[in-house]
Amino acid sequence: MRTVAYCGDYTALTTTHWGAKIYVDTRDTSLAPHIMMEGNWEPWVSNAIGTVLMKNPGATFIDVGANVGWYTLLACVNKASKVYAFEPNPRMVELLRKTIAVNGLTERVLLTDAACGAAYGIGRLDADPEEQGGAHLVDRERTEPFLTNEYECSIAALDDVVLGGLTAAVSILGTIVMKIDVEGFEPEVLAGAPELLKLRPFIFLEHNPSEKSREMLARLADLGYRLRHCQTSGHPSVPLTVEQAFALPTTEMIFCEPGKTE
Repeated sequence: MRTVAYCGDYTALTTTHWGAKIYVDTRDTSLAPHIMMEGNWEPWVSNAIGTVLMKNPGATFIDVGANVGWYTLLACVNKASKVYAFEPNPRMVELLRKTIAVNGLTERVLLTDAACGAAYGIGRLDADPEEQGGAHLVDRERTEPFLTNEYECSIAALDDVVLGGLTAAVSILGTIVMKIDVEGFEPEVLAGAPELLKLRPFIFLEHNPSEKSREMLARLADLGYRLRHCQTSGHPSVPLTVEQAFALPTTEMIFCEPGKTE
């Protein structure tokens, strides 16, 4: 029998299948029920990310769209030395701060309460409490008053936060593994990380088809990345062409594996 403790104010404390404690919002119908009932989330993606991390002990993990922190905790148990977690939803930030603290990870996890984009800015976030896995940035040009579930949020560039002017970043960060799940804003996230891309990170991208995402996949392929589908078997597919990757169903995870440099 799994343990779930209700803490009031739509907050529950439960555990992952490996024993880490995690806070969730009980209103959520996307991630929370799976984590509370099964102690698991997207096991095929978790297995793929965990495998890369275990093969690269001491890696730096970058979790863009961290939500309640499932992949942040997964990175820690799979020997990541440092985790940079980015999350703009104030409710998720509140829960993730508690999760980081209760697991004793405050020295290992740097939580930034912002979305990621091409450059610093201010955005508008739509975050339905019953669909916490689908929070997303909305049109920046909108001038209408904020709706009930909309919040102003900061936008940061990955290079600015993670590198911050560091030199010899390869030796400081080691191997880098990134997970980016931001409901269609993935191209903008990578646009803010040109220096990080030079360090050849392993990248797990949620697929949200658009002309910008097609261009993003083409750019990654040009940089020597192999595009693989994270299949439900837990094993990434054979390398795909850009068009094959683009044809994958919406919200599938694409594993972008850096090719060997000369």
